[in-house]
Amino acid sequence: MTRRRGWLVIFLSFSLVLPGSRALAQELSLEAAEQLRAQVFQALEPAPAWEGWVRLAPDQEPARVTALGLRRLRIDGPGEPGPIHVWNEGWTYVGSEREGWLGPSPALVTLYQSTLLPFLFLDQLARAPLVGVTVEGAGWALELQDRELGRVWVEVEGARPARIWAEDETVLWELEPAPEAALHASLHLPGGPHLRLVLEPLETGWVSRAADGPEWVGRRAVDPPEEAFFRPGRLGQLLAALDRYEAASAEGQRAEARRALREAIRLAPNRTALYTELGVLELRAGNWQGALAAFDQAFQLDPDDPLLANNLAYLLIDTGLDPHRGVALARQAVERRPDEPAFLDTLGWGYTVTGQLEQGAAALARARELAASLGMAPAVQAEILYHLAETLARMGRTDEAADLAQEAVRLDPELEPARELLERLG
Repeated sequence: MTRRRGWLVIFLSFSLVLPGSRALAQELSLEAAEQLRAQVFQALEPAPAWEGWVRLAPDQEPARVTALGLRRLRIDGPGEPGPIHVWNEGWTYVGSEREGWLGPSPALVTLYQSTLLPFLFLDQLARAPLVGVTVEGAGWALELQDRELGRVWVEVEGARPARIWAEDETVLWELEPAPEAALHASLHLPGGPHLRLVLEPLETGWVSRAADGPEWVGRRAVDPPEEAFFRPGRLGQLLAALDRYEAASAEGQRAEARRALREAIRLAPNRTALYTELGVLELRAGNWQGALAAFDQAFQLDPDDPLLANNLAYLLIDTGLDPHRGVALARQAVERRPDEPAFLDTLGWGYTVTGQLEQGAAALARARELAASLGMAPAVQAEILYHLAETLARMGRTDEAADLAQEAVRLDPELEPARELLERLG
């Protein structure tokens, strides 16, 4: 057990005791704790589909806003026909039903941040691995390990997520008492906006708006619109190409998948995610040079993105194309996100490949620890274990290496390098 902020932290390896009202205690299993976590976040479940009217400027007629789920938002501006602004799974579009450009408008970004982002944040934490429950008196908090935010505490009041803070004591989310049915909240994400919000209940769930933002004329729950409603013009063409790519990939039609993905890149040539996807496709096809070109193009478009640096680094290291450049890039990625297991794995493996075994073992051991605490996929953990096993074997620590290689094979029976290492170790 450990202590944080004077509160007792009980990790959920087996079961824990939660004090109820008047200090009555009850046994709480991991399954029960997960159920409690689900109830806490469901208390602010967003409306599945809604529409409303908002004045984007004080002297304008209201624009119609339609939302579907957490990732689709459309603004129909005033006028006949008015401009269309769409947010669809991170893809943005401004124009008309037939013509426009791929990119956000200030109005779209503003409404996305105040209407969808708060619920995306809560949904992300609702899915993060549950580490423990923190208790003090009759109060309690969920302790989560999030991939992006690290260790996070969710303080619960009235069966709702009242406050959420990070390990550095930054308050990320806070609900404020309000006399009316609406709730007041603040959201402050690292590197993101600091938002003051009003959460309002509809018949089917909650909606959010900026407390000091555009004037909303009204909002209501609606039946979910058709997907085509959020696919106008060039955005529809792009998403159709991506649909073809996914279908061809699922059926193993690599040539068709490549054509569809290149069509998507033609439509959106500055989107790094598309080059990354192309790089992965070429890797699976065994085309190292094609993968290198795609990953390098993505990195050149956004050299400050640690994920892009890591992707390029791993390819340069694992294929032996340029492991020393790969280590430099991996170090750059880890400097920006020091607790990302995948980045530490790349750096550690790069150290090993370039003969820096002590540094490699240290980075890989840290990657292994973080991957386990985050509950990452067995295949991901197996890859890290294999890299650590190979490193220890090169250091002469063969017994430890064999144990780790066996664990890697148990987690991923198809990981051939780990099997080969076991055979070498005898």
